[in-house]
Amino acid sequence: MNSSPSEKVRIKSKDGVLSRITVFRNPLNHAPVVVIMPAMGVKASFYAPLAHLLVKQELNVVTADLRGHGESAIRPGRHVDFGYREMVLYDWPCIMSQVKMFFPHSLKIILGHSLGGQLSTLYLAENPASIHSLILVAAPSLYYKHWPFPRSIKLLCSTQIFHWIAKALGYYPGRKIGIGGTEAIQLVKDWARVVRTGRYGMIDKNLDYESCLRRLGSAFKISTKIIG
Repeated sequence: MNSSPSEKVRIKSKDGVLSRITVFRNPLNHAPVVVIMPAMGVKASFYAPLAHLLVKQELNVVTADLRGHGESAIRPGRHVDFGYREMVLYDWPCIMSQVKMFFPHSLKIILGHSLGGQLSTLYLAENPASIHSLILVAAPSLYYKHWPFPRSIKLLCSTQIFHWIAKALGYYPGRKIGIGGTEAIQLVKDWARVVRTGRYGMIDKNLDYESCLRRLGSAFKISTKIIG
């Protein structure tokens, strides 16, 4: 498969964290642009083959890393902490502003995988006019009561244990556990809280994300397709 030309672009979030996005251009510069947001612990480079395939389908593509992974200049550790708040309020707006600058006349589509999809939904709930479409891949509600028993209890218990492990070590060793990558304490704490409560107040206490999500669901046409 011939690779599509790509360009690394340096970005800086509002709180000063550096990273880089990768831009895959289609010859039709005005074509829609798909922004791929990764799953927890997955580097943006993992999605490069998908990006090349989408360019062949006459789409532009941008891939970005989650904070703390891949091209991000910081790494989680005992002295480097962050969570959902920094990613939704700082990273997503920074990425999308760059996308709009590169493709001002293109339809904007976010393709979010797992955590990347969940955080993209929260960003869109607050900024519903920022994109035209959202595609979610393996990004369901994490609230344990929305899951069938006994998977609900397994999800609840495992995420609370992950939080305790992260708190004890100063970071979450996802590679060793087999779920996610090396993650920040606050990120795992937020993950555990969402599973336990189904609420997102830790991002912005002045915004009712649950109400925003309900309005978002009413405003957008939702199509569900299960493959496999």
